[in-house]
Amino acid sequence: MKWRKDGTVPTGSFGMPHRCVNWEQVEAWASERKIERLMEPGYLFHPTLGPAYPGGHGDPIGEFDAGTNSHSHI
Repeated sequence: MKWRKDGTVPTGSFGMPHRCVNWEQVEAWASERKIERLMEPGYLFHPTLGPAYPGGHGDPIGEFDAGTNSHSHI
């Protein structure tokens, strides 16, 4: 995870090499470990911009560049 400079919602570190996976297995694993209260106002704070989800929802992540549609594999 990393904090964005232009928004209050954290995002992933997508510059790392990765291996493509079965998304159904990943989603099942993640569902068992999700943080239920994450989007509650006051639960998560950006270090300099304040509450990540002030109204119970955040700003768009905007990390994917549809123009390149590229990613690294290991």
